[in-house]
Amino acid sequence: EPTNRKALINLAQVNYFMGAHDRALAFADAVLSADSNDANATPLRFACLHELGRDAEIAESLKARPSVAEQEHTLYALAHIALDQQKFDEAEHYLRRLIEQKVDLPEAWELLGRAIVVPAQRELQQGAPSTSWVPSGIQERLLEAETCFSKAAELLAMNEIPKETACVLANRGMTRSLLGKYTEAHEDCERALSLDASSDEIRMNLANVELLSGRLAEAAQLLAVVSTPAHVRRARMLEAICYLEMRKPERARII
Repeated sequence: EPTNRKALINLAQVNYFMGAHDRALAFADAVLSADSNDANATPLRFACLHELGRDAEIAESLKARPSVAEQEHTLYALAHIALDQQKFDEAEHYLRRLIEQKVDLPEAWELLGRAIVVPAQRELQQGAPSTSWVPSGIQERLLEAETCFSKAAELLAMNEIPKETACVLANRGMTRSLLGKYTEAHEDCERALSLDASSDEIRMNLANVELLSGRLAEAAQLLAVVSTPAHVRRARMLEAICYLEMRKPERARII
């Protein structure tokens, strides 16, 4: 049925996740042609436009109909898009509005934590004179991010979703390591890795905590098994540093 809304939404979602964003957009537009306020088709349309590099059209749509940005799923989609564009303030704005509407959404709390911690981490890396000293303004933001991740973990615990919980715990662990809470960070990252043993990103987080805690042998052991292309180069570099610090230059040279 060419006008069956549910079927069109399903087709849009399937095509989106298959990477056929132009086809997904066509299905979403078909729904919106019948109901311009459809709460599922609008965020799908925005997500497709973003993937197709047509962000200007999203801005035009929001300018013409700002009320669509008050819908729950649209706020979440806009926050995702803003994060992908590294517009962290904008993402935080959308997520806070979303949480005002729905306080028990773990995905929103997790995403808000990321929107806060990523720029705080970058500012810390660029400006702090010492890894053991965190300026009060950045510390406040990191504590806020920790609270967001804790809220997400609390909500996810009710449903026991392993991979999502692992992601939240890993992010909280990374945040806690920046705050110097190495014991809590280690517990978070170990728990995360037990929930998702295939994740090299979590493995890297745990290795970083081990490094910061001075456990070089443990860090090197974790780094040695990292194989994901996105992480392998940094893993080998850090592994070599571990062996140099342990006064094993011959092992570092092999790496």
